[in-house]
Amino acid sequence: MVNFLRINGNKGQSGQDATGTSFACDGRTTCPQMTSCDEAKFFQKNCPVEDMDGDLDGIPCESEWCLR
Repeated sequence: MVNFLRINGNKGQSGQDATGTSFACDGRTTCPQMTSCDEAKFFQKNCPVEDMDGDLDGIPCESEWCLR
């Protein structure tokens, strides 16, 4: 389970996953720039991103991080 902390809109948005790893909206916008599925989900939900869900099923970065 991923827990997120919302801070004043998208700019400066930050959060943590269940292991305590921190995420922040920092300008990255594509799947190759992510480092985990939890991070991709955070960015998809909280940051201005490009196409991270190619098949529009709600799951980002399926070929890189969020494998089925």
